[in-house]
Amino acid sequence: MINFNIDESSLQGYNIKTISKKSGNLSPNLFEEELAWLKDLIMAGTPVVFLDRDGVINEDRPDYVKDWTEFCFQKGVFQFLKELQQAGIKVVIISNQSAVGRRLITQEKLEALHERMVRAIQRNGGFITGIYYCPHHPDDRCTCRKPRTGLLKKAAREMNLDLKKGIFIGDSLKDIQAGKSAGCRTILVLTGQGEKTLATILSGKTTSSPDLVVSDLPSALPFLKAWLQGRYRPNQLFSTPHL
Repeated sequence: MINFNIDESSLQGYNIKTISKKSGNLSPNLFEEELAWLKDLIMAGTPVVFLDRDGVINEDRPDYVKDWTEFCFQKGVFQFLKELQQAGIKVVIISNQSAVGRRLITQEKLEALHERMVRAIQRNGGFITGIYYCPHHPDDRCTCRKPRTGLLKKAAREMNLDLKKGIFIGDSLKDIQAGKSAGCRTILVLTGQGEKTLATILSGKTTSSPDLVVSDLPSALPFLKAWLQGRYRPNQLFSTPHL
């Protein structure tokens, strides 16, 4: 049973289709048919949220996160994960970690870092149901590196998840493409590489686009709440967003 208290005045985000590519202006309109997929989520039982790691859960680094001293949680992540846990929503991390393939960090050290990350999240009331990562170098042409769907399919197989009932939240085009290819709905956050990703989408250089764009994880939470409670009032879903 999904049980949230919603402050609809706090909703802040926009559908990618409402952005004017010429001016970047946002429209407050979100059409009913664009939310029809949420009815399936409500009927599906326990929902699942897939999260990218770098740039979404923690701050991204151009030289990669190589140890715990370089790992810094994004603002608001603990509260976001706590509320998902309280609502009974599974959270699964899907992450490219080519720092292993680049020999910047060993797989053992990466898993130790993930253990510390999970413990910190649990201390703050959240819970991570699973972590799936690709350790390969981009040149390895593996099937698990996003935008390929290998990690998502493995998670679905091992955890008995219906990918079509999932929501993938990420900051990169690879995240959006992987989520879409796997049948998930997608949310782009503007942390990490998010602003650069949005600029690429608006430039017309890619046909891939998310279902929703928000500034960060905490901004995504009210939408998840409203959607999962079946509140279909398009004219009330938006307050004035800020880029």
